[in-house]
Amino acid sequence: MSSTTSNQAAVQNHVAITEALQQKNNIQKDGIKIDYKHSAFVEFCKYMTGPAVVQAVNKTIFAPLERMKIIHQAQNALYINEKAKFKNFFQFLQRIPTEQGIKAYWRGNFANIMYIIPRTIAQFAFFENINHFFFPAGEKNITELEYALRKFSAALTAGFCTLSLAYPFDLAKTRLSLEFAKNKYDKQFTGVLSALGETRRRGGFTGLYKGFWLANFTNIPYYLTLFTNLQIFKSMNQSEVSNSELFQYLAPASIAGLVSTLVVYPLDTVKRRLQINGYNGNFMYKGTWDCFKKIWDKEGALSLYRGITITSVKFLGSAALQTILVAYYSQLKKQYSLF
Repeated sequence: MSSTTSNQAAVQNHVAITEALQQKNNIQKDGIKIDYKHSAFVEFCKYMTGPAVVQAVNKTIFAPLERMKIIHQAQNALYINEKAKFKNFFQFLQRIPTEQGIKAYWRGNFANIMYIIPRTIAQFAFFENINHFFFPAGEKNITELEYALRKFSAALTAGFCTLSLAYPFDLAKTRLSLEFAKNKYDKQFTGVLSALGETRRRGGFTGLYKGFWLANFTNIPYYLTLFTNLQIFKSMNQSEVSNSELFQYLAPASIAGLVSTLVVYPLDTVKRRLQINGYNGNFMYKGTWDCFKKIWDKEGALSLYRGITITSVKFLGSAALQTILVAYYSQLKKQYSLF
């Protein structure tokens, strides 16, 4: 969900990549001809390095909030003592170091990085090719409404393809976040590969994709923000833009992303519950509707919004940090002629 803020740096560089790939088959640099195919691959790798680092830093800083959100959403589905449950974030901050160790704040973060970075890179790789399918005659000479619908359809299709590849890491993140043991011998999973392997062993290949269809709906805000930011950076690319102007461009998109994230939040809660269904060998839900109905009937409608305050704080903080990182990364590229 918070990925609505993690795509801005990647979008900015995707615009540069697209323009580079649209040049002639041979490009001239310092009087030397460079093979186009080799140059395209090198440029792609270079431009995606920065956004990958930006996203890893952003996700790592806010990882404790992400873990607390997941615990709030899913702990009622685990067979644990009522006293052992986390009631609020301050209790989370106090108990984690003594009960699980300091590093436990970041439990599930590596899986999250493995989920976000390849997904973003693949998103642009798919998007560029899928975009040609939706615009066979180019993007000109069509109405604004048709343009928006085709562009959004392309983003949804590319999103579906990339999510199909990266989704198991999101499931692993959820399961690792709900690992409460301190001693490694008491843990169900020792890491990302362990979580994926055990999940596949117990539930088969389809077990890695529990909640997948809901994830496509909960990621619509991500696609909307991606599309918006892509258009913003394209319009900005032709002129120099200050950091304050960058914030003015990105702030409305971030706010829109937050609002749409809150709207689909109950679906994200159901998705998290489905991801841990059978986690301790106990299958509590028969499917999506059964999960939604049991949460509503047994826990109340507000349970669908558990962790929403943490999500809002994390989203706004991540959006601010993302803008700062994008601006800093842009300055580094200009000052030191990176890439």
